[in-house]
Amino acid sequence: MKDNEELKALNKKIMMINIISAPGFILLGFGLQAIFGTDDNALIPLLNNDNYAYAAIALGAVIAIWEVVVSFPLYKQKGILLSESDT
Repeated sequence: MKDNEELKALNKKIMMINIISAPGFILLGFGLQAIFGTDDNALIPLLNNDNYAYAAIALGAVIAIWEVVVSFPLYKQKGILLSESDT
């Protein structure tokens, strides 16, 4: 029963990290679209300036890296809990 509560807590932490990091991935996507998409027709007009587009890519990449660094140990712990509950 304790494993089930730990698993629920881990799932909640993972979900919160995913929600927090979602804007970073969206920003990364907007920046990539502005650089590699059609010329001077970015989804966000501010990103028509290459400097802003590269800044959006950099910020989105930093947030994505943060998510990987923070969530990897949680997924590892979740795998351990799931393998222990199977046996």
